[in-house]
Amino acid sequence: MSGTAALINPLDAFNVPLSTTLPNPGFELLILATNWGFNGSWDEFCSKIKAEGYDGMEVWYPGDEKSR
Repeated sequence: MSGTAALINPLDAFNVPLSTTLPNPGFELLILATNWGFNGSWDEFCSKIKAEGYDGMEVWYPGDEKSR
């Protein structure tokens, strides 16, 4: 068993070049901010993510009717 382990080189996986293919036309990567753990108001949250340069936001839809 120790002889087999000597023949397997775990660094061989790093010998494969990365793919250089470009995404399909029209593809765009967007970076979204999430409101997890944010305790401020919606106005504060929107101002912060806009100032930080996020493309948009991902938020939990409130479960209770009053919060919606």
